[in-house]
Amino acid sequence: MASQLPKKVRKFTSQTWVRIQPYIFIILMASVIGIATAFGGGATLAVFVSITLVTYALIATEKMHRTLAALGGAIATLIALRITGLMPDLESALGLVDWGVILIIISVAIVSEIAKDSGLFDYITIKIIKKSKGEPEKLLLYFAFLMLLLSALLGDVPAFMILCTLTIMVTKGLDLNPVPYVMTEIMVANATAMVTVVASFVNLLVAGYFKMNPAYFLSYVGFIAIGLPFALMTMFITYFYTKRYYRKDIHREGVNKTELERLKKSIMALNEKDFIKDPKFFRNSAVILTVTLALFATSSFIGLPFFVVGLIGAFAFIFMSGIDPIEAFHRVDWSLIFFLMGLFIVVGGLNETGLLVEAGSAIGMASGGSLPLLIVIITLFAGTVSGFLDDVSVTTALIYTVPGILVALASLGSPISPTPVLWSIMISANLGGNLSPIGGVANIIGVTSLQKEGVKQGWKQFFKVAIPLTYIFLGLAIVYLTVLSAVLG
Repeated sequence: MASQLPKKVRKFTSQTWVRIQPYIFIILMASVIGIATAFGGGATLAVFVSITLVTYALIATEKMHRTLAALGGAIATLIALRITGLMPDLESALGLVDWGVILIIISVAIVSEIAKDSGLFDYITIKIIKKSKGEPEKLLLYFAFLMLLLSALLGDVPAFMILCTLTIMVTKGLDLNPVPYVMTEIMVANATAMVTVVASFVNLLVAGYFKMNPAYFLSYVGFIAIGLPFALMTMFITYFYTKRYYRKDIHREGVNKTELERLKKSIMALNEKDFIKDPKFFRNSAVILTVTLALFATSSFIGLPFFVVGLIGAFAFIFMSGIDPIEAFHRVDWSLIFFLMGLFIVVGGLNETGLLVEAGSAIGMASGGSLPLLIVIITLFAGTVSGFLDDVSVTTALIYTVPGILVALASLGSPISPTPVLWSIMISANLGGNLSPIGGVANIIGVTSLQKEGVKQGWKQFFKVAIPLTYIFLGLAIVYLTVLSAVLG
């Protein structure tokens, strides 16, 4: 009976916490009203800073679901905007949400979810896995390449979900330790997430906020031009690093050759056609996805907004698949959508005080007008913080500092284009996801999948691989962006 007590206490504590969560924000909003009413404009900055810090703290510590935290913070922000007089007409607050980004994310989610059902990506994956002929080292390289390829097409999260499932299946069939392969995929998923604009939410946030401006290399083609070379470098570095680190697991010394050949044959026996449930659906998916990607790539040239291309792709997939539109929309992660909306309002409200522009100015001044030093500051800060705090939250805040950074550099006699600043934010926020087991969605899915297979991958084991790789990547990003800035002016 005594041994059950701690479990009961934990359950009671958990249930109690869930029940009191709504009251936390009632108290928060009451405090905002009280402070703003009592002290007027003088307390404006303190109010918005407090709301933002509490919201971000709840997101970072996961003491409350991130969507609930963001929406509660948004409500508190709206009340504060009204009472402090920063935004007497709250209808204007709708402008704080970047609806273009929201539409893009919804559309891409629908496209990727329906495209997954066709078996197209399973087909591609099995074809490439069979090329390895069951050789462990080749398999590791091909999984890394597949992660990059599928991320570019689908986004890092859907791509990882597909590949992680197949990886577990294949490694079990070959009697291999799945850890080297899953860890490689996690590292590659985050490190190569800037290969296309749809590869991560961070890219969509930055590119959407700056209207996919091709002058800043934020068009589909621009992302490939800047992101692909860096993604390939990080992919190969990850492969060689994990191959060496997990060499004992990969080489499987002492395994009987006859047994090894039998296991290899089991890989070659996989039939990629088994994953195609409906050949017509499969063919149509391939055609529509190709056309959608072509429209993404040419959108800046034909003057078609990115969110319109996304909507066209989503409509085509729903219509072609015959799926009930209600079911298609059920597949969208609405929790993420409302999280982003809440976050836009919280950070937008803080930005109305002018604090984020001042913060950007401070960052610019700290660089002394040196672009390489500015890249170092942004990359190391965003990369480290994103490892423990949601990368979307970090990116949303940093976007608003960009004008202040540019003004500060201009005042120091070193005017620059926003391009190196934006790419420093994107690359480092994506790379930072590798730093901890909770740094990215792929990390959480991967570690959880390993646990289901009875393989423990705790924080200590994760850090041994992640910390060296992350800071190697961040150092490489600093050099890469500095050289590009010099070459491209």
